[in-house]
Amino acid sequence: ANREEMEKSYQFMLRLKVPCGITTPEVYRVLDDLSTEYGQDDLKATTRMAWQLHGVKKGQLKHVIKTIREAGSNTLGGCGDINRNVMTS
Repeated sequence: ANREEMEKSYQFMLRLKVPCGITTPEVYRVLDDLSTEYGQDDLKATTRMAWQLHGVKKGQLKHVIKTIREAGSNTLGGCGDINRNVMTS
């Protein structure tokens, strides 16, 4: 397999932590653009009021995470065995 084919096998899902499910229009636009340019073009809203970007290639992870951070959001605490989100009613 060539390098390009192997790179496709290293794709990641990024999940954002979005307290209370509040996302600004500016952050949403950045996420939508990132999912189109670097993901599978399918930004997903989760049942825990967060966002997921699927299919981000390993080589683009740093750029995508940096862009999310610069837009005013982050991926810290979005996955794993932790309290993922604060939900309100």
